[in-house]
Amino acid sequence: MRQKRAYLVMLGVLAATVLIGLAGFYLGEQRLAKRAASIADLKADQQIAQQQIEIYKETEAKVEELSFVKELADDVLPQEKAQAAAVAQLQVLARESGVGVQTISFGGSSDPKSPELSQTNAVDGVTGVRTFQVTLSLETGSTYKEFLNFLQKLERNRRKMQVTSLAITPDSNNRNILSSANLSINVYLRG
Repeated sequence: MRQKRAYLVMLGVLAATVLIGLAGFYLGEQRLAKRAASIADLKADQQIAQQQIEIYKETEAKVEELSFVKELADDVLPQEKAQAAAVAQLQVLARESGVGVQTISFGGSSDPKSPELSQTNAVDGVTGVRTFQVTLSLETGSTYKEFLNFLQKLERNRRKMQVTSLAITPDSNNRNILSSANLSINVYLRG
């Protein structure tokens, strides 16, 4: 009877050990499944982060490639009025065209709130863009061809300028030569 009881106790211990072992395997598998899912999520996050880094690097390279656009915008619409630079540009264009500049003057309304933008006018319908007016009188003796060349160079100039009025008078003796030429030009800038 003792042997039978010992046999039953051993069977019970064996059964309990098997049940505990199965429960341990089950719980271990559950933990491993959770860790595997966690690792899969981390790996997916890492891949997304890697893709974002690649996109950032591509974008950064494109920004560097397109840095000339800001320089071009600054050439077309500079931030400062820089009357001296505008005068220099106009004189270079005139000299390249064979036209002499007699006088250059500036006009426009005064803005007491912003002295650096004095004599500038806001452009209607366009925020952040202003103009200042330059009046140019050309020397006598220029030909129509030289004058047209000057206007073409002015039109193709990088800095945004617009001729707002033009008055030309031909020479009384030679109609191919200008006796006088006066231009009013709006020079654009950011402001």
